[in-house]
Amino acid sequence: TSCTSASHAATMPPVCPICLLYTSAWAKSSERAELAIANFRERQTYYGAIDHQTGETTITAYPAENSHATAAFIHELRQKYTGKRLLLIWDGSKAHTGAEIGDLLREINASCTHEAWHVTCMLFAPYDPSQNPIETMWLQAKQALRARWWECTSFRKVKEIFLETIQGVRFFFANLRMYAPHFGNDLG
Repeated sequence: TSCTSASHAATMPPVCPICLLYTSAWAKSSERAELAIANFRERQTYYGAIDHQTGETTITAYPAENSHATAAFIHELRQKYTGKRLLLIWDGSKAHTGAEIGDLLREINASCTHEAWHVTCMLFAPYDPSQNPIETMWLQAKQALRARWWECTSFRKVKEIFLETIQGVRFFFANLRMYAPHFGNDLG
């Protein structure tokens, strides 16, 4: 599907506003049509957390998913929930389980017994997004993008709609409740 304005449609081949690639071209049927395509893609990585008690979300954009971004997100959560113990339940991505994160957690929890750690991490079963409540939230944001496809005229607008769908919204998913036994009264 191409989304072009009527003023450009007569003079230029349709261009996809998201990837900025031509979606069609004219050529003689006896000749092979070749289009030079730059493999340029804009990307955005979001880290997200859902507070199990309030359903409040914390969403932060980072240039990439890596251990540096994960460490920055952990620091952000600690700052937001100052004085509270955090339980982070996430997938086994290298960005979540690498040496840098292990070192950070040892540093954060160095003065505590295991039962009193400031930040505790728990992993979901491998390759099972159904266990991960944040995946349900990402899915809702993606569904909003699909439902509002005609508004997605630029990557900036895609990001705007994506965030508008999830920021400031409280989420209470059934799969979040399956972790309730891990949330003690003194945790968070």
